[in-house]
Amino acid sequence: MPNWCTNVVTIESKSKGVLTAIANAYNKGTLLTSLLKDSEDADPKLITAWRFKNWGTCLDVACPDNDDAEIYKFKVGEDFWSLDLNFESAWTPPLKLYSLLSITNEISLTAFFYESVTGYCGRFKNGIDAFYTIDKLTSKWTSLNLPTDIDCALGITERLEEWEDYEFECKEEEKEKTAGALFGKGRV
Repeated sequence: MPNWCTNVVTIESKSKGVLTAIANAYNKGTLLTSLLKDSEDADPKLITAWRFKNWGTCLDVACPDNDDAEIYKFKVGEDFWSLDLNFESAWTPPLKLYSLLSITNEISLTAFFYESVTGYCGRFKNGIDAFYTIDKLTSKWTSLNLPTDIDCALGITERLEEWEDYEFECKEEEKEKTAGALFGKGRV
């Protein structure tokens, strides 16, 4: 089972048709196979290697929990459209897709990605990617060391704070249970 990389993507364009094609592929669960070609090999190991090389990840991506992507007008009074996609990819973000979509002048693309197990995050904006290694998976470290736009878009520090609070509460409950078991016996 792969580690899952969270992706938050915003695609903007004056062409509603381009965004409609992307949204339809995403909603069908064929974003990568529809927009990039797929391996024609029969060997699963060769397919995986091919996909990593040509997609940047090894599995296609789909909208989570049937939460279909919808195109909306970005600027009132203008034909300028936007599409937000949120998905998980296997191991790494689909950087080849982001690169392909950024080649055209018709599209502006910003993607943020985060993989907590190996500890990295980053941003892809109009053809340029930036990766950041997370040295300590703690809210204090991430709040001090990650670029604010990446941290806010993905809620990294916020998620870590929630996890740390949960762990603290669990430890406190365990201490209370242990203390109750030690001191509660034999009392009237």
